[in-house]
Amino acid sequence: MNNKTNAEKQLDKKDVPAPIWNANISDIKLDDFSILAKDLLSKGKGQIQIDKITLNTKNFSTLPEKKAENNISFNLNNEGIVNISGQTGLNPLTADLALSFDQIQLPEFQEFVSEYANLIISKGKFSSTGQFTTDKTRK
Repeated sequence: MNNKTNAEKQLDKKDVPAPIWNANISDIKLDDFSILAKDLLSKGKGQIQIDKITLNTKNFSTLPEKKAENNISFNLNNEGIVNISGQTGLNPLTADLALSFDQIQLPEFQEFVSEYANLIISKGKFSSTGQFTTDKTRK
């Protein structure tokens, strides 16, 4: 005699059903948020300040094949500016993002570099643009 519940019978199948719940959020906004991250390990002198964070996400969903439109920008250590925008998806995991870094002060990262490289960053700024793409459906 088979005493399994319907749910247990479903789990026995090769194709496990999708979750019975999904999340759909039409609009997510975050304005003028700040983060101060301090290195509490090793010497504990390094810190990174991220402020003026603005996040806008539209059409976030856990449903298969749905993609959200995202835009996040913030200041890094008072002078640098970071912008990231594009589409992301959760099911499957995908991202197609444009990245922009402008006037990132390199000496601010000295405390994080010293432990791994024998060099001193006395001055300099980093600026770059690029693209980040990932797609779990590609083989």
